[in-house]
Amino acid sequence: MNDSSSSSSLPLDVELFQSLETRATELSKSMAEMVHRLQVEMKQMSASTTESCNVYKESVQRLSDQVDACTEKTVQLITECDELDKDLAQLHSMAKQIKTIDKALDRLNQSI
Repeated sequence: MNDSSSSSSLPLDVELFQSLETRATELSKSMAEMVHRLQVEMKQMSASTTESCNVYKESVQRLSDQVDACTEKTVQLITECDELDKDLAQLHSMAKQIKTIDKALDRLNQSI
């Protein structure tokens, strides 16, 4: 028996091949659908990630702007407090002068 006579003597099961072909087609369609769903989900995840990054960037920018504004207002407040402190220092000097005048008036009243 040679190889060609032994291989031709094997019966071919056509129904089995058709069943395998049908099953392979179904698996191929299922895999294509799954890949499509994964692509859609990946696009959604990518869009969500991009949007999150944009929100984060905008939040950081707004926070930075607010910190800058608060820093500017704090510097302005410190400057105004320094000016007020200078003005109050003059009042302290004036209060001493008023006390001296008041004491002089008391002595003058006592001597009268």
